[in-house]
Amino acid sequence: GAGIQDVDFRRGEEGEGKTDPDMVVEFVERTGCDLLAVSIGNVHGLVMEPKIDIDLLDRIHKICPVPLVMHGGSGIPYPVLQEARRHGLLKCNFGADLRKAFITSFGEVYEANHNAHDVISLSLKAVDNVAAKAQELEDYGISTVTKRVEFDLDAQLLAMDEFIAEEIHG
Repeated sequence: GAGIQDVDFRRGEEGEGKTDPDMVVEFVERTGCDLLAVSIGNVHGLVMEPKIDIDLLDRIHKICPVPLVMHGGSGIPYPVLQEARRHGLLKCNFGADLRKAFITSFGEVYEANHNAHDVISLSLKAVDNVAAKAQELEDYGISTVTKRVEFDLDAQLLAMDEFIAEEIHG
């Protein structure tokens, strides 16, 4: 289908914010998304400890007609990510891990030499460190990238808005 990559919808108690399996099939059919971003206990950033619900992921995987992706992969232990992969997770975003690799490059150089000022060299080192971190994450068997797909964004967003409005207003 024409597709939005990372559509994320949630239902449940405030703060729980996990994907409701009862909404998955209808949502995917009505929006035409190519991939579904699930919320299974993952969190953005490195401040909170994620508690991944593998059973929920497995239930969603068994009924979802499109591949599953996840935002907020940073901080999730690698064995948990590998288990998630065995239960249908195709791709995971690790933004905080990659940003940390970038920023750490500057911090390490500064700690070694408070007079360091060659921004170009530091930036190139930071890019190399981010690439190394991305490769490390890829080596664990969870993709960090997907191919871009062509889609009609307006039609996709309208379908999502209609779906959400019906869920809210009945």
